[in-house]
Amino acid sequence: MNNKVKGKSKIVKKPYVMYDSNLYGISTELPKSYPYNNMLESITYVGTISETINSCEMPTQNFQANKVGYKNAKVYVDEDESRIYLRFNEGLENDELVRFDKDNKAI
Repeated sequence: MNNKVKGKSKIVKKPYVMYDSNLYGISTELPKSYPYNNMLESITYVGTISETINSCEMPTQNFQANKVGYKNAKVYVDEDESRIYLRFNEGLENDELVRFDKDNKAI
């Protein structure tokens, strides 16, 4: 399915999350995940992914993601809000955060 963006058809190819009316795309840089305990001092919890949509659509509401497995993930933001992090495995041994970068081109 195509998504219409600013008069053009666009196929969404990667996971996105909407937070504070901004789109964040999954980071393509390494590392892609960070140990939660190492990030505690530089991030702030802001909410939970409440809704997921079809993977070929772009999120349009805050705390919405276009990947089913992201529902109920906790959302953390860095100090300048250029990145957000999703936490999936709270309390488990592999308690890591997945990084998403602000994507001004996606809007």
